[in-house]
Amino acid sequence: MNIIRLILCILFNFCVLNLGFSIEKINWDELSFSATPTDYIYEAFCELGNEWQEIGLIPYGNIEVSPSSCIYNYGQGIFEGMKAYRTQDNRIVLFRPEENARRFQNGAIRLGMPPISEKMFLNAIKEIVLANIDWIPPYKKGTLYIKIGRAHV
Repeated sequence: MNIIRLILCILFNFCVLNLGFSIEKINWDELSFSATPTDYIYEAFCELGNEWQEIGLIPYGNIEVSPSSCIYNYGQGIFEGMKAYRTQDNRIVLFRPEENARRFQNGAIRLGMPPISEKMFLNAIKEIVLANIDWIPPYKKGTLYIKIGRAHV
C-alpha cells in the first residue's frame, strides 16, 4: 500500500535538557539554540488515489516508517519551515504561511505526490501552534520553529 504522510512537528529553537520540566520554569535568557520536541505533532495521510485524511494532533513521539519507504530509497520528501513568535502586545504571528502552503503544494506536484490543500495546510499550522502555544517564547526571547515534513512512505 502506498501511503504519503504529512507530519508537522514543532522543534523548539532552544535547548531544554529535561523533557519532564515545567514550561513556567524556563529561563528564556539562558537557553541555547538547538532542537527540543514540544508536546504535540500533527499528522495526516493519503493513500495514493484517495483524498487526504487528517489524523490531527497526536502526542509528540516517534513515527513508524517502513524500511522500504521511498523517503529512504529515493529521497522523496518535502520539507517547509516557518517560525511562530510573539509580538510586543503578546499576539502570536507567523510570516506569510500562505506562501509556505503554496511552496509545499508545488513541491508535491513536482515530485508526483498528491498536493495538500492550502486550507488543510493552514488549519494544521494553526492547530499545532495553538496546541504548543506555551512553547512560544516571550517577545524578543526567540521563536518557535515549525518544521513541516512530508514523505512518501
